[in-house]
Amino acid sequence: MILEQYNVRGQNPHGNASGNYIENTVSFNSSHDTLTGMAYNYSYDPGFANRIIVVLLPGWGGHRTDFDSATLRRWAARGGFCIAINMRGREQATFDYRDASGVELYDIYDAVKSVKTNFRKLVGNKVLIIGYSCGGGNSLALASKFPDLSAVNASFFGMSDYGYDGADGWYFNNGGTYTVSINSSVGGTPLSYPNKYRSRYMIESIANNFINGHLMLFHSSGDATVPLVHSTNVRDAFNSAGKSNYTNSVSNNWGHGYPSPGSSLIDAEPTIWTKALDTLIWTFPRSGNIRVNGYIVTKWF
Repeated sequence: MILEQYNVRGQNPHGNASGNYIENTVSFNSSHDTLTGMAYNYSYDPGFANRIIVVLLPGWGGHRTDFDSATLRRWAARGGFCIAINMRGREQATFDYRDASGVELYDIYDAVKSVKTNFRKLVGNKVLIIGYSCGGGNSLALASKFPDLSAVNASFFGMSDYGYDGADGWYFNNGGTYTVSINSSVGGTPLSYPNKYRSRYMIESIANNFINGHLMLFHSSGDATVPLVHSTNVRDAFNSAGKSNYTNSVSNNWGHGYPSPGSSLIDAEPTIWTKALDTLIWTFPRSGNIRVNGYIVTKWF
């Protein structure tokens, strides 16, 4: 496998903040199907070079605009090229349907490719994925299905199972608020279409596939929207596999929502950034064992 080390001792290796920000919106199309009209907002500080691509993923039914400009600028001020993505089923996307942690993962993949193509002189190859709620679920799913796309994946109260497990699946423990929309976004009920849910069952594949990336779990013990068990089961999967490339933070400070002004979620950002600086870029091995739940995409295949 290929590893790339940044020298992170002392000063930020990417430069120094200027306090200015260059921002805009970019539209992109799908490489997987004929979908067009997706978009991401971006922000970067011109005082840096070789920027880490920081990807912010919104929650269930959320939009790129759910992340305020202050959030994008905090990441830009650290040395990131920060983007907030709208995937299929949002705004002007030509297909008006969701596909929770399924094909919509390709939309995230395509957004990252767009950044590397359109801003190749501004960014390096390192990618940091940060998701909130369903965005956290997508962050976990990317670690399973696009395992070497990113060096670090952070999941804030993300769902690791949409309904494959009859007790812990989100279909069964969301309090009833999201059951109808889960059915629509996954493509049926767990009873009628168990394989649709198994293909999104990250617990089976994440520890095996996310070999040299680092996973960061943040969850509140009292989260009623996405219960703590969704992160606990991921932690247990890593432990059962004998893997230690994860950190797990359980605190009632991680209130379900976005890192808006006054939110304690902002307090986690420096820790995530430090881990992103320290973690190697990696490429999936050419040989070995993988677990394919639905599909898998790596730099090799």
